[in-house]
Parts: sequence; C-alpha cells; structure tokens
Amino acid sequence: MPQEIEVWYIIPAVRKALVKSMREMGMQQKDIAAKLGITEPAVSQYLKEKRGSEVKFGRALEGHIKKEAEKVASGSKTAMEVIHSITSMLGVKKIMCDIHRGKSKVAGKCDICFK
Repeated sequence: MPQEIEVWYIIPAVRKALVKSMREMGMQQKDIAAKLGITEPAVSQYLKEKRGSEVKFGRALEGHIKKEAEKVASGSKTAMEVIHSITSMLGVKKIMCDIHRGKSKVAGKCDICFK
C-alpha cells in the first residue's frame, strides 16, 4: 500500500507543484514538459487543476519546491532527482505519515510507521 500511495498521490502532487513553479518562472508548457519528461497535455492538465492529487504540502515546503524547480529548469538536476528530494523532505517533515494515515487500510494508522 505505501508504494501505491506514493505513485498515485505523492509523485503526481510533486509534479503538479513543479509544473506550477516552473510556469510562475515564465517557462512555456513545451519546455516544462521536456524538463519533467511528461507530455504537454499533462502539463496543461496540471495547470488546470485537472490532474494530480489533492495532497497539500503546506508553506514549509513551498520554498523548497521552488528552489528544486529552478534546479530542474537550469538543468542542474533531473526531474526524478528532484521528485526524490521532495519525497524525502516529506518524510522528514512527517507529512508523508499524515498522507498515509488519510489513505491507510487501517483507519488512523500510517502504513509506513504503523503509528
């Protein structure tokens, strides 16, 4: 279950946050798609709020996500490196457990740490 939650909820939410940050930086959809390794229609759907999960990262991660988006835009990091970095940060800040508790098979329990 934890792996499915990451694939279905976490990664799409991170991609959506990156797309929005890169768009705010003035990047065109085709450039965003190329940098993130996704299609232009996917970028469009993220921007229209029709794709990606409703996972909220909160203000604690907004600055971090923007810095990571700049690294992808400049080519100093790949999209997968950035997604891994942000996912790791979610674990450190216990946000991952909050997400898992909301989606867990056992009500109120995190599938990762079982608390």
